[in-house]
Amino acid sequence: MVGSAAGGVADIISRLLVAKLQEFWGQPVVVENRTSASASIAADFVLKSAPDGHTVVMVVPNSHTIGPYVMKLSY
Repeated sequence: MVGSAAGGVADIISRLLVAKLQEFWGQPVVVENRTSASASIAADFVLKSAPDGHTVVMVVPNSHTIGPYVMKLSY
């Protein structure tokens, strides 16, 4: 999960990391963008996902630094 729009810095970095993770793990890795609400949509999705280690989140700093001060978060 990427908490910012496709084509943004976090998305580009995520896609570069995915290429290396696919080589390392030997299996496909998918990038899914869930934007809005200071990236808390993506973080909340990962929080509610099964704890199997197959879902990770790439967030921008504002979801963890600014977000808690301006909205109630579930994480």
